[in-house]
Parts: sequence; C-alpha cells; structure tokens
Amino acid sequence: MSLSSLGLDAFFEVAKAGSFSLAAKVLHVTQSALSQRIKNLEGEAKTTLFIRDSSGAHLTEAGQRLLRYCQIKEGLEKSALAELSPVSKTAALTGHLRITGYSSILRSLIMPSLDPLLKQNPSIHVELMKRELREIPAALKTGACDLAFSNQELSLPGVVDELLGYEENILVAPIKSAGRETTYLDHDPEDRTTLLFFSSQGKKMEGQRSYLGENYAILDGVAMGWGRAVVAKHLLKNYPGIRAVPGYKPLRLPIYLSYYESPFAPRLAHEAIAALQKTVPALLARK
Repeated sequence: MSLSSLGLDAFFEVAKAGSFSLAAKVLHVTQSALSQRIKNLEGEAKTTLFIRDSSGAHLTEAGQRLLRYCQIKEGLEKSALAELSPVSKTAALTGHLRITGYSSILRSLIMPSLDPLLKQNPSIHVELMKRELREIPAALKTGACDLAFSNQELSLPGVVDELLGYEENILVAPIKSAGRETTYLDHDPEDRTTLLFFSSQGKKMEGQRSYLGENYAILDGVAMGWGRAVVAKHLLKNYPGIRAVPGYKPLRLPIYLSYYESPFAPRLAHEAIAALQKTVPALLARK
C-alpha cells in the first residue's frame, strides 16, 4: 500500500508551517479540507502524526519520521528533474534556498558568502530567516529551512554539523559614558551570552539586563548609551560610537553549519554549502 500523495503534500505543508491555517492558505484549500486530508493520511498510516494545541501543530515521533521521508522524496524529485534536463550541467543555477541563522551572522557572514553565487545565478531565490538560537533546531527538523547556522551542534539524526569557525564576543560600551555601566543589553531573558561571558572570566555579572530583541538593536543601544553589551567583535566595524572595554578576554563561540545529509540534494544546495564552507572561515579570519 502506498500513502496518498494528496495527504503527503498536506502533511508536508503543515509540518513546515507548524500550523493548519497557514498550510491551508499555501495549498489554497479550506482548513477543514486540509484537516480531512491529514485525518485520512493518519488512517492510512495507522498512527497520529500531529498534536494540536493553542501554539500550533506539533509533530509526533511518527510524524518526525514521515517528515524526513518527505524531505528525502522532495530532494530525490528535484535531483531527478535536474538530471533529466539536457542543459542541467551547464545552465545557471535556479531554485529556492532557505537559510536559518542568528542575527550576528546573517548580514555579516552569510550574505557576503552567498553574494557571488547569487550574482552569477540571478534565478536563485534566497530566503534568510532570523531565529533565536533555541528555535534553530526545530526550523531544520521541521523542514522550515534547508541550511541552519547555530553556535552548537544540533545533533539531530541524519544531520551533518560542520564547524566553520569561531566568533569572538567582547564587552563593549559607548565611547562617551552615559552612566549606565551596570546595565547589559541582551536579546531576551533566555539569551545567556552576557552570563556566559562573565562566567568565562571567572566573574559574576553585577547589574541588570535590558532586552532589545536582536544584535543590531543592541549595538545601536550601546552607541546611544543605554548600557553595555557582549557582542561579536566582527560587528563593530560600522559602529564608531562603540569601544571595547579593556581587561576582558574574548568569549569564543563556535559557528556550525547544519543540514540533512542526502545523496539526492539539489545542485543548488551543494553549491551553496561549498560557498559557505569556503567563505565564512575566510571572513572570520579577516575580521
């Protein structure tokens, strides 16, 4: 018995979106029709694929296994279509590339690394998605992205975690003191960068934390005198109103590129991975 392609397509969209309502819009069907397709698929598979609650649709363990099947199937189809094309070996690259990462590297490292590839292949469509570090494993696991960047190994089944280099994080302050030397700017209450920095110095953070959501807001906040912050050193180039605070050693955090290993990955994915593997370490070495 083979599973319904209509049901699998519905399942794949819900898994990627994490929402029945969003997936229904993508598929141009009503939410009730989509729910019926999933119900029929669960009947065919004789298992529950999603748990639904107020925060969305979450994959069960069986759903996670089926999602990986859908991802492999999609990669195989793309690879087969490319091989069947008589101009596939010489034509410019095309396709949709989705990359998830955290804010300190999207603009400063990932975009410059992909820029030559995009200029040589104008038909490539790239989508960069900023996520908090805690959200990145789920983005790759659910198929919301093709490539993911994090500061730790994701350690997911079937996923390759490649160490590309290290960010040096330093303590910075405004050039002109604003009297807020014991306020530290972070993303949100779950951002542990400042706490890790002081722990690496053998010290305890003294003061309070204030939350600005993302790295460039934090840099602006420091320049405006809202407080101090621990940020990646390579981001300071375009912020003349900020100075490094002496007397502290940098906190080195790794940069990992993670993706599902597949012999059927599209040519675009291979080329993008190769560009990132080559250029990200080179950019880090120059910064």
